[in-house]
Amino acid sequence: MREILFKNLTGSDNRKRDLSIKEIVTGDGLVATVERRCVYFVREAIHLDDTSDVSQLSKLKAKGGLAEDPHHFHIFRKYDSETQEDLLICKVYGKFYIICDDNIFCISFVHSFKIRLEVDLSIKHQ
Repeated sequence: MREILFKNLTGSDNRKRDLSIKEIVTGDGLVATVERRCVYFVREAIHLDDTSDVSQLSKLKAKGGLAEDPHHFHIFRKYDSETQEDLLICKVYGKFYIICDDNIFCISFVHSFKIRLEVDLSIKHQ
C-alpha cells in the first residue's frame, strides 16, 4: 500500500512558505516513511534605486545580508536494534538572493529529507 500526503502551508505571513510531502509505503514486512520538507523565508527586501548599478549590492552587504558561507549540510543516522527502526535525516540550509523588478530579496531556506524504515508489526508471523 502507498499513501502520499502533500502540504502547501500558507498563512497570513506571506514572507514564509512551507511545502512538505510525506509518502508511506508498506510491503514485505516493512513500513518505509519518506518525508521531504522545504521551508522558505524572505529575510530581507531592499529596493534598488537604479537596477543597472550593481554596486547597490553593497546596501545588502552593509546590512549583513551577503554571507560568505551561506550553505550548511547535515546527515544524521540512527538505528534502534530493539525496535529494528532505521532513521536517516539529511538537512540543507542556507540563503540565496533574487532580483525582481527593483528589489533584491534575501531568501533563507531549510530543506530536509527523512527516511524511516521499521518492521510492520501489524503482520502476524507464523
